[in-house]
Amino acid sequence: MKRLALILVAIVAAGVFFLLFRHDGNVAAAWASISEQVADASTKTIGRFAGSRAPAEQPGQAAGRGRNTGQGAPVPVITAAAEQQDLPVVRTSVGWIEPIATVTVRARIDGQIIAQRVKDGDMVKAGDVLFRLDDREIQAQIARDQASLDRDKATLVKAQADLKRSQ
Repeated sequence: MKRLALILVAIVAAGVFFLLFRHDGNVAAAWASISEQVADASTKTIGRFAGSRAPAEQPGQAAGRGRNTGQGAPVPVITAAAEQQDLPVVRTSVGWIEPIATVTVRARIDGQIIAQRVKDGDMVKAGDVLFRLDDREIQAQIARDQASLDRDKATLVKAQADLKRSQ
């Protein structure tokens, strides 16, 4: 007896699952389908016992599948000429883009950047100016080196004069 009850519950569950799957999880549509089938079955059974025929289908009420109840106005069908066109292929995805080649930019001298003349992703050639550095420190170093050179030239002139005098 327990096995029979278990089999009956399994059959009912399978039927409910089938109807829900058939109606894409729409419980109202599944319930309407079940009640429609029960009403059709009871009408056919009662008619069969009463000795009458089952009601004939009316025009436009074809037995359909899924949500097609067979009611409503017929849908007009139109035709169109086939055309050949290019179809753009667009693919979207999530990921990382890595360049084929990368370059590390190093300054020949130290200093603070005061102007950036290139943007990320710009194409550059050898010799292009990429950044402008603060040159005040370099100018001061050049001035110190020039003063040291002038001092050394003066020392050279003095040493040559001393050499001439001593000869």
